Amino acid sequence: MAGKTSALWLALLLGTTLLAQAAPPARPLGKDGLCPNRYYTRGHFCVPDEKALVAIPKRGRCPDGYHASGNYCQANSRLSKTAFPMFFGECPMEFYESGNYCLSYD
Repeated sequence: MAGKTSALWLALLLGTTLLAQAAPPARPLGKDGLCPNRYYTRGHFCVPDEKALVAIPKRGRCPDGYHASGNYCQANSRLSKTAFPMFFGECPMEFYESGNYCLSYD
């Protein structure tokens, strides 16, 4: 029984590690000026194409691993960490501060 339990924990740990390292998918954004690279305008939204990297609204300097693209910060690669704008001047425990953003540790 201990061998099966250990194997299960190892599988869960490896699966969680692999999922945690995957970049978040690009999602539609509210349009604010020009759309980020590889996003196109559809009404009041910027919609990503299949090769677009994730983008987030720009609030001052972009977080580590992101670059400015119009009024957005866009990930430098699919390996960029998850980022979101900081609220109330702090980040949740699983994230750290990078400018006005919270970044995941993974």
